[in-house]
Amino acid sequence: MWVSLEGMDLPRLSELIDQGALPHFQDLVEGGCSGILNARLPLLPEPLFATMAAGCPPGRHGITSPLSSRCGTVPLAIGSGDWESPPLWEFLREEGHPCHLINIPGTHPASGLGVTVSPLFINQASARPREELMPMRDVSPAEMRTLMLDQVVDPRRIDTATMQLFVPDLARIDQEHDDRLDRLARILARNLTIHGAACHALLAADWQVAAIRYTLVDEVGHLVPGVNSPPAPWLDHHDLEIYGKATEGAYRLCDLFLKRLVELAGPGTTICVTSPSSFLPGTMISPLPRPATGHRHEEHSPRGLIILKGPETGRDGLVHGAALEDVGVTLLHAAGFSPPPGMTGRVLGEVFGAADPPLKELSRPQAVHEHPTEAESEFLLEARTRDLSPD
Repeated sequence: MWVSLEGMDLPRLSELIDQGALPHFQDLVEGGCSGILNARLPLLPEPLFATMAAGCPPGRHGITSPLSSRCGTVPLAIGSGDWESPPLWEFLREEGHPCHLINIPGTHPASGLGVTVSPLFINQASARPREELMPMRDVSPAEMRTLMLDQVVDPRRIDTATMQLFVPDLARIDQEHDDRLDRLARILARNLTIHGAACHALLAADWQVAAIRYTLVDEVGHLVPGVNSPPAPWLDHHDLEIYGKATEGAYRLCDLFLKRLVELAGPGTTICVTSPSSFLPGTMISPLPRPATGHRHEEHSPRGLIILKGPETGRDGLVHGAALEDVGVTLLHAAGFSPPPGMTGRVLGEVFGAADPPLKELSRPQAVHEHPTEAESEFLLEARTRDLSPD
């Protein structure tokens, strides 16, 4: 099982583990191997994730931004037909292994062996009331869509007690002039929907590999630029007092997400947790206004994290020198397959110790030629700006 938690920082994670705040992360770190995961520019979520999944750099896998290379005058989002080098799940599906994919870039239109819930479903669910959600090739198999609709969380149903886990003193917020509480509610609803979809997919259909991508820490971190320790000297003192605990709340909620996923995976399952980038210290963030790009990569550091725990991994070990390209290669190795020739990353052999199991060769999957339509692209791109744009 691969769980991607965008925006997480290994030093911050370690600090909260030492405080006893993240018991389920602590179990993974102490029972497995962990370390820094090194990325390269641009620090945009789609190419970062694609590099991990395809085991090669953007110049080879073809996903270099949220926009498809097919774009003309109309912006079109990346889709399953934009991969020039296949991601690891296509190789595994070719071998007959069901793969569940929840909120994974480049998986629209949803298709393939296993359950796929594309980012379009998540984005549409966070933008419209449930009764207005349109079927847009966003869940596969199609008969799973009703079950996924039952997992949609309405941001208006996020109660005060839940919001106070992130903003304890929310009564001090002037909501007429500060819309960040509403944006936080939408971020929470979106990630709770992702979690519900993932859990029910794992319960409802057989799987051999599952990949789930949460954006909670990243999105919460962008609500108040510069709050990451040490905070920016230009940061408004009121903002620091009100929103200073929001990121910690995001880590704590991810710990609970992880608890349930590990329970559903069961003993003997290899768990891989990644974050392809993290936040720069607040002191390194510019006070200049940022454009409404939906993802402010200038606030990010190319140092993410990786944690691996499974039957063949060492305990409380260190992963050194890991790059994004190594993730897909290592996951295929853990599944018992040799990496195909197109993958340029290395197997993180230090994770598995002296074990050298026999590996199977993979067949190259058939090329996928489906792409998001113009209407589908609007929903795929919308959430990048709606809840992360400047006030």
